[in-house]
Amino acid sequence: MAVEFRKEALKKLSSPDDLDRLMPVTDRRGWIALAAVGVFIASAVAWGILGAISTSVDGKGITMATGAIRTITARTGGVVSGFTLKGGEPVQIGQVLAIIEQPELKQLFLEAFSKHEFLASHQEEKSEFIRQQIILQEDKVAKLRRLYEEGLVEKALLNATERDIMDLKNSLYALDESLSDAARQLEKSREDYKWRSALMAPFSGIVTEVLAGNGDQVAAGQHILQIEPIGEGTEESLRLDLYVASGDAKKVRTGMLAYISPSTVKPEQYGYIVGRVYSVSEYPVSVEAIATDIKNQQLAADFAKTSPPYKVKVQLLRDRSTPSGYRWTSGKGRTRPSPPACSATAKS
Repeated sequence: MAVEFRKEALKKLSSPDDLDRLMPVTDRRGWIALAAVGVFIASAVAWGILGAISTSVDGKGITMATGAIRTITARTGGVVSGFTLKGGEPVQIGQVLAIIEQPELKQLFLEAFSKHEFLASHQEEKSEFIRQQIILQEDKVAKLRRLYEEGLVEKALLNATERDIMDLKNSLYALDESLSDAARQLEKSREDYKWRSALMAPFSGIVTEVLAGNGDQVAAGQHILQIEPIGEGTEESLRLDLYVASGDAKKVRTGMLAYISPSTVKPEQYGYIVGRVYSVSEYPVSVEAIATDIKNQQLAADFAKTSPPYKVKVQLLRDRSTPSGYRWTSGKGRTRPSPPACSATAKS
């Protein structure tokens, strides 16, 4: 059976007039929605690369005075003796820290000491004897001079006696000079032995690390110990030794900011001191090690109450515009600086 089509339909199929007309895919609202989705995806990718999720790590610690730690070295080689210092102990300028044994110099010093003691013990007796001889000879010269004036003795006898007096005075001078020379030799040998063997503190400070011990053979220039200077002439600053639980320590990195609240400061009133992490221990520290550092067994036990913590060192950032000299999160902060050895809490 034949199918009949309308003439208008057959005319449209045979006509190419509508082939150049665009077929609408979506409207303007669709494009706006698509653009919005694209921006969202681009933002998510950028944030995934450059963004970060802030995390907070809490810990307890204690503020410590700090300065430029200096290393004390041996001037000469030898065996260390008389070395009893430990980490955390104070030293004063000029204090003998240790002895680097110098057997040859020590022998020279002992010989010079014995010679000086011998001369000094006989000096007074010999000097007194010579002085008495000079007095007797001067009386004799006076008598001979009168006899010579009377023509009873010859001039040669008078001159010989005067020469004897001069010899006695020269002997007295030589005796004094010999003792003085022995004293100079003793002082020289003492200073030489002291300078080359005695390791002395060039400044006052706190021992931070001991690098040698009694009986060790050391070479010239070898490091013996490290001292953190304190007192006049050193700009003291504070650091925080922060003890962080093992589970949180891996989140802490050097360079991170820390916000510190000393126990003597109300954070709601003054804010927090700003610091920067500069060291994180590789391994947990024991209660004994903490107690050795802070010299407080009870506080050390509190820092390691849950588990052996990691030690995080935080340098408190300076700000000379504040009364305390440190940077605070709120205004000028506290008017008085926090003292060293002050317990504190911190967030990093």
